[in-house]
Amino acid sequence: MARCEFTGTNGQCSEEALEEDRYCSLHTRLDPEKHQKRLYNLLKFKYRTRYEQIGDHEALRSLRDEVAIAKMMLEETLNNIQTDSEFIASRGELAHQLATVEKLVASMIKMETSLGSLLAKPTVLKIAGEIVQILIDKLKDIPDHEFIIDDVSAAIMKTVSGIKENVE
Repeated sequence: MARCEFTGTNGQCSEEALEEDRYCSLHTRLDPEKHQKRLYNLLKFKYRTRYEQIGDHEALRSLRDEVAIAKMMLEETLNNIQTDSEFIASRGELAHQLATVEKLVASMIKMETSLGSLLAKPTVLKIAGEIVQILIDKLKDIPDHEFIIDDVSAAIMKTVSGIKENVE
C-alpha cells in the first residue's frame, strides 16, 4: 500500500493510505472530492438499509413520518458539517432542507385540521366549557356542588392553559 500523502508541520504522514485513496483514515477528509463521494456512498447504503427495514411499514405513509424523515436528513446534514467553511458551503442545501421541513409541517397541520384531528385552542376551551356545564347539570342535587365544580373547572382551565400551541 502507498503512504498517506498528507504533509503537515512534522513532514509527511507515516500512515498507510486507505485502499484506492491518497490519504489515511485520519486525513481522508482533506481530499474533499474523495471525502464527499465516501460520505455519499455511506449515506446511500445507510438510507437504503433503513428504507428496507421500514419501507413496508404502514405508518411510513403518514405525513407526520415524512416530517420526521425530513428532520432526520437535516440533522444528518448538520452533523456532517465539520468546519465553518463547510457550513458556509452548505447554506443553500440547509435552506432547501429547512424549507422542505416547513412545507411538510404546514401541510401536516392543514391536513390534520381539515380531517378534524387537530383542535384549535378556542375549540378546546369550548369543549372544556361544555364539560363544566355537564358537571353542573349532573351534580346539582349534591350539597355544595358549586365548590366541586369550581375545583374541577380550575383544574380543566389549568390543563388547557398549559397546552402548547406549536407542532413539533
